[in-house]
Amino acid sequence: TGNHQQTAQEKQRKYTMQGWYIEDMEVYRRDDYDYSGVENVDLPGSSDTDLPTFAADELEVQLRRLVKVCFDSGCEWPESLQLFLPSELMGQPIDSWSAEPPEEGQTITFGTEHQEGVFIRSDARLNNRRCSQKVLRQRWQLLKREGTGGEFFLPAHEDSCNTLERQFSDKRKQIFGLKLTCLPHPVEKGRVKKNGFFDLLARSPIPAALWLRQAVPNSTCETVLDGVITAGRLADIPETIRIKRLADDDPEGQHLSLLWDDPFLLPP
Repeated sequence: TGNHQQTAQEKQRKYTMQGWYIEDMEVYRRDDYDYSGVENVDLPGSSDTDLPTFAADELEVQLRRLVKVCFDSGCEWPESLQLFLPSELMGQPIDSWSAEPPEEGQTITFGTEHQEGVFIRSDARLNNRRCSQKVLRQRWQLLKREGTGGEFFLPAHEDSCNTLERQFSDKRKQIFGLKLTCLPHPVEKGRVKKNGFFDLLARSPIPAALWLRQAVPNSTCETVLDGVITAGRLADIPETIRIKRLADDDPEGQHLSLLWDDPFLLPP
């Protein structure tokens, strides 16, 4: 048993973390990423050739350290966190993690502390040729311009995600987002389910996606997500979710995850 446990630990996937503080995102977009108001933010112990590695269960602590480094260097508190994650980490409850070392009787979370919210981004899409960046940009622009409409979010189920890919390839279809009508499959051995929800997101030109990490009493996943999508303008979905997270009596806000993948806002 001891040898087996040691082997499993040795094979545990390790991750690195890098950050950038962007002073003005609109200027950054306009200048096509050639903008002087960008600062590298690295964890203590990092160098140009060597980055500290850590396991998935250390992600919360390391993210808190990275944000603290940014703040301690004189940067203003970031209005949003844009987190580029590998597919197997996209189901992590990052918005509910403590933004500061927990104090007695007080918990400040990433999801409520940042004014514009916590946005999950797909790291796997950055170099995935199957994900058309041109179509992704077009759909993002339409998503931001469109007023309301739940029909622009396609329902997805873990057991039938592979059947949706054909619809995404049709450029005439106005599909801006996905809503997962069930709970996501758990990640096993550091890998997402092949042709499952997170695997589909990694290769699909869909800028937005919503899912619940836990079931909400007396409601279905689709009902909860439809309520978020139709609460106002599509462009205001992040603000709708943040308001729900701030409400102590709203259990939905504590379990919502949002992929909000702006293809015009990429790492330097």
